Amino acid sequence: MAEPLDCMDPFDDCPWLPARELFRRLGFEPLAPSVLGDFELRGRLWEFIYALAARRFYLADTNHLSDREVYVWLYDRWLEHEVADIPPEAEWNTHSNPAEYEPGQGTQTWLRYYADERGHAQSVSCISPVGPSFLPSPVGPI
Repeated sequence: MAEPLDCMDPFDDCPWLPARELFRRLGFEPLAPSVLGDFELRGRLWEFIYALAARRFYLADTNHLSDREVYVWLYDRWLEHEVADIPPEAEWNTHSNPAEYEPGQGTQTWLRYYADERGHAQSVSCISPVGPSFLPSPVGPI
């Protein structure tokens, strides 16, 4: 007898496999970024995002990246990591953030582009006795 989905813990109960393999089995194989021109890339990126959303994978904190940078990250990095093959009917959402793949799990990116003054103050008090001078200046509006 199958276990009810409301009792499912995807991190314990679902098989894990590389994201590229999961999406290949589902019939989605994105084109390599190198074969896409800038005009076509935007549509292919949305296609990629919709394919992810169909399996309840969502992106976060990508506003600081260009469309090409997001696509390259998805293609070269995200598709290579292992994900849980969670059935959509389980209604579990997962989130991925490109900065999590950076050294320090993206602390500098978060501070530079997404943290508000309170976030900066908290991180400075936790990280450095030197003060906020070590933080990079934001580029453009936050």
